[in-house]
Amino acid sequence: MTTDATGGYQPPGSERPLGSVSGSATTSEASTTDAAKEQAGQVGQKAKEQAGQVASTAKDEAKNVAGEAKNQARNLLGETQSQVREQASSQKEKASGGLRSLADELRSMAEGTQASGPTSGMATDLAR
Repeated sequence: MTTDATGGYQPPGSERPLGSVSGSATTSEASTTDAAKEQAGQVGQKAKEQAGQVASTAKDEAKNVAGEAKNQARNLLGETQSQVREQASSQKEKASGGLRSLADELRSMAEGTQASGPTSGMATDLAR
């Protein structure tokens, strides 16, 4: 003869481990466990979907940032090229003006007229 934890009679084959619950409670426990597993699965699936959405958004944003950086690099290159052209044009104008002035002074010297400028001053100094 066996007895349970409270000392009550237990027929043979009906022994349960101490602390276990009766059959109806076990069924209820199993359905609760199944429901919890199902909910956990749903939460996991939703988390997976949302992680995919975050990854997709991050990918799109990375493309946008890369495109914007490319556009800004092109703009900077264009501005730089424009500034270089302007500076080259300005330097070309200065050089042309200096050469014209030098040519005028040399022409005046060749014609024998007195010109004022750095070339005539040098020519005078050399003649002394």
